Amino acid sequence: MNKDQFKGRIKQAKGRIKEVSGKLTRDKLMEKKGQAQKIGGRILAGYGDFKEDTRGYDDLEDDIRGYGDFRHDPQKSG
Repeated sequence: MNKDQFKGRIKQAKGRIKEVSGKLTRDKLMEKKGQAQKIGGRILAGYGDFKEDTRGYDDLEDDIRGYGDFRHDPQKSG
């Protein structure tokens, strides 16, 4: 788990607490702020998930480029 995933999950939890507190106290502003914070946390966690999922693709891209370029292959030129 990277720091964006962690921060996002914490932000979601805090937002949920605010949302529930707003519902219990009938404070619509706090409820809406909690919902907005939850959405922000979900976005941040999703970004962290994306970073985690694409972590090894830089090396893979270099490998693919090296194998796919036949113009510079010494065995083919000749």
